[in-house]
Amino acid sequence: MSDNWPTAYVIDARIATSYHNNNKKNVLLIGKGKTFLKFGRKYGINPGFIVALMQKESQLGADGSFLTHYYNFAGITDPYGIRSTCPPVTYKNRQWACFVTIDEAIEAVFRVIDQPNYRNSDGTVLGITNIYSPSFENNTNEMLKIIEIVGRQLNIHLKPETQIYGNKSLVSKVVSRFKK
Repeated sequence: MSDNWPTAYVIDARIATSYHNNNKKNVLLIGKGKTFLKFGRKYGINPGFIVALMQKESQLGADGSFLTHYYNFAGITDPYGIRSTCPPVTYKNRQWACFVTIDEAIEAVFRVIDQPNYRNSDGTVLGITNIYSPSFENNTNEMLKIIEIVGRQLNIHLKPETQIYGNKSLVSKVVSRFKK
């Protein structure tokens, strides 16, 4: 685990704050800090960055959107090939993925950021954000600001130049073999 990773405790505290601030009773992600860390280790991705993405996309499941009812906390669309065992949700000409369990939904976000198009970037918060949320779709500066604020709340650095991939990632080793 990296020195710049949050603890399960601070992830849980950040999630609880999101629900408290949105006055939501549905506490789907409460107590899932250890799950974020588990998938962070599995994929070699800073779990704080995933928390920040989910904060931006759905206020960590507390925004009341229809997607969070399908455990889709990051606006994941079906074309990513993420396994889901429930029918996809169609809304506004987009097909959204839906998930059966909270853990499956959390892992799906890690799997998106683990794809080669992200891995082949420079691996920084800015590099990943430019792919995940290009400026023609969203306000990049606003997204970077949210990610940095969530990083501070998690007691870590998530600045534009911060690397989000860890050295222990098996996937990154496989990707680098194919680059040679």
